[in-house]
Amino acid sequence: MTSDQLFARFRSYRNHEALIIGDQSYTYSDLDYCLNQWIARLSPLFHNVGTPVVGLQSDYSLESVACLFAVWSLKGTAALIPPSPTNTSQILADAQVNLLFRQTSDTSWTLDPIGHNVSHPLLRQLAKDKIPGLILFTSGSSGHPKAVLHHVDRFLSKFDTPKPPYRTLAFLLFDHVAGIDTLLSVFSNGGTLIVPATRHPTSICQLIEHHRIEVLPTSPTFLRLLCMANVASQFDLSSLKIIAYGSEPMTPSTLAAVRTQFPQVRLIQKYGSTEFGSPPSSTKQDDGLWIKLDDNSVRFKIIDQMLWIKTDTAMMGYLNAPDPRVQDGWFPTGDEVVIEGEWLRILGRKSDIIS
Repeated sequence: MTSDQLFARFRSYRNHEALIIGDQSYTYSDLDYCLNQWIARLSPLFHNVGTPVVGLQSDYSLESVACLFAVWSLKGTAALIPPSPTNTSQILADAQVNLLFRQTSDTSWTLDPIGHNVSHPLLRQLAKDKIPGLILFTSGSSGHPKAVLHHVDRFLSKFDTPKPPYRTLAFLLFDHVAGIDTLLSVFSNGGTLIVPATRHPTSICQLIEHHRIEVLPTSPTFLRLLCMANVASQFDLSSLKIIAYGSEPMTPSTLAAVRTQFPQVRLIQKYGSTEFGSPPSSTKQDDGLWIKLDDNSVRFKIIDQMLWIKTDTAMMGYLNAPDPRVQDGWFPTGDEVVIEGEWLRILGRKSDIIS
């Protein structure tokens, strides 16, 4: 799927609910109208900067999503900037941002020139080929965050096959690879994305009940807190069909507690990274600690119990660090795994090569 195909698909949903934030609901027509406003706003600015890289420092909002899609519609590169990093100026420089969108409140935003010169060959190649780009930052757990550049049309390829239009909670952050993955999955299928004001277990349960949320993408840490809080039984969560978890290893005790509290819900483990996204996978239904990578475009191998990945949808490269791939394109994920036939169990990060 290309970005243009994504926009054509969501425009066909018209009056379906696209986004719910607080008491405000927006349809796909509302999103399309706001997108066109941003295209008109950005077009002359793009003409002036030559190779446009727009930073977006925001949570989920109608304006931030429309701005993101407008950048891609104009074949620019969008850099998702963490909301409050201590080193914002360095992050903007690493991404070579020349325009910065900031959401200052639910209804207010700013758009300011930053003026960084876009000199990186990968960014210039995208602009020359008129291909939209996406820059995401790693957590920086092992040092300075790495600026990861993706070819958007390749990143979108996993959404080619239509899926049900689920009502999905936007639990994972807008600037995180799993958050943007959730957003694109919802909007490519005509679903509804519901944005929480807080991520406290009680508030999340209230939101699931009130908006009849069907999919909860989250982390094992939150699921552990949710089970410990023991508040799920106080709400009608019968709408919930899927809990998808990732970002960190799931423990057997947490998985057992989730199964006990949500016996009717399908549990799906997700695996991925900022560098190669989240490849399509299956979760072993009798043991949710195991996954199988399903996509024919994704290959893996195990060397000394460490997982290596090779996929066409991986990043183009880092903008501020050497590429960790070996010559034939294999990624050292840094994750220790055990394998049983075609099933993998992720034990956790043992190397900081790509963090």
